[in-house]
Amino acid sequence: MSILNQPQGDDRAIQEKVDAARQGGRAEHTVLAQDALWPVRMHTAHHTEDAGLLRILATDAVSSVRISVAGNPYTEADVLLTLAADNDFNVCHALTRNPNIYRLPALLTILMGDAPGVVSGLARSAELPEILAELAINSGYVPSCEIAQNPAATTATLLIIARRQHPEHEFNMVMESLASRDCAPEVLAIVGQLQLSRRAALSLLRNAATPIETIRFIANSTRWNTGDSDIGHLAQIRLAPDVSSERLIERRFEHGPEGVVTHTEDGGYSVTTDVHLASPVVPEITITDVPGDADDGASRRVKFQFENGLEDFLIAHWAEIDCFAGYDFVGQQYVAGSGIIDLLALSKDKTVWLVIELKRSRANDVVVGQILRYMGWVDRVLATPDQRVTGLIIGHSDDQRLRDALAFTREGFVSYKSYRLTIDFV
Repeated sequence: MSILNQPQGDDRAIQEKVDAARQGGRAEHTVLAQDALWPVRMHTAHHTEDAGLLRILATDAVSSVRISVAGNPYTEADVLLTLAADNDFNVCHALTRNPNIYRLPALLTILMGDAPGVVSGLARSAELPEILAELAINSGYVPSCEIAQNPAATTATLLIIARRQHPEHEFNMVMESLASRDCAPEVLAIVGQLQLSRRAALSLLRNAATPIETIRFIANSTRWNTGDSDIGHLAQIRLAPDVSSERLIERRFEHGPEGVVTHTEDGGYSVTTDVHLASPVVPEITITDVPGDADDGASRRVKFQFENGLEDFLIAHWAEIDCFAGYDFVGQQYVAGSGIIDLLALSKDKTVWLVIELKRSRANDVVVGQILRYMGWVDRVLATPDQRVTGLIIGHSDDQRLRDALAFTREGFVSYKSYRLTIDFV
């Protein structure tokens, strides 16, 4: 008796039919496609090369059979389009694994607008960089984590993902994926400036592609040198591999308050610091007397000579600065097209981007033109239609000429503030 005609329900007979579906040809598949048992029809749909049989099996009442049809490369285009409207999520998900979908723009459009799980499957299996690039700016769900993990993603696509505002439950996974992959330094530089999880920070430190400036940023970061965090210390080890851990922990630096090291009974340690524990590259500052009697308790004015001094101070004391009260810090030295934004922030209600530029010694027209250019980039690349972009220029003294230059920008569009820092000698 042929195995194709044996009574149904016999386990051994079922396995033999499944084996026949895997190894058989068109004649066997024609019979097996009509079998009463769905596992047999499912395996037939997976292995057959007969487009006619696949068309019939695409209407099978059992979704597992239709899933096999959706993933079969011999399924014809019109059948795939029909399956894209299937009520079973898993059928649509199976379509993302079919190599022929990339020749069907209409089908791709449907899948990109489908449920998040389907879009994620598409991003996970896509081998064409242009598909991933389109998914990165998808008007619907953006599968950032899957794009970040896909080796076909280009630097331009990864930059878009690194700069996106991700849902809280996805942020850590996306950043860990970016931090651990071999990609362009500019992508890793952006990741290093964000509020990362410990795993993501460790991945950056272990990644040979991470630029040295990013390692230095982590080594000097208040976040990674406060409390029981060991990330700042590990970054310092990478910067100075020949220096012992004990020496790095106890080491003192001139810039900023010195870290206070507290050793625990189990041999561990914790560090408390306001700004920096360590700074391998120290920004210089100069101290000049304020006019007046030095004995009357007058303070001395401090003028930052290098940009990192003021930038690092602003970041370390962000929560204490009134004009930043309504904003969350996004990044320092933020790569923006062909330039670099000094500081970038986003309002707590996610409606306003704030571009911050430090004037330093630049001419008024230069700094105004620069911040307007960066604001235009943020509006074009980062902002959503319901968000607006504002600018803030910070200088070390009141500058009427700069205020005059800004007078002809829209009110509230770009503002100017001066700072004065003092050190009290006791």
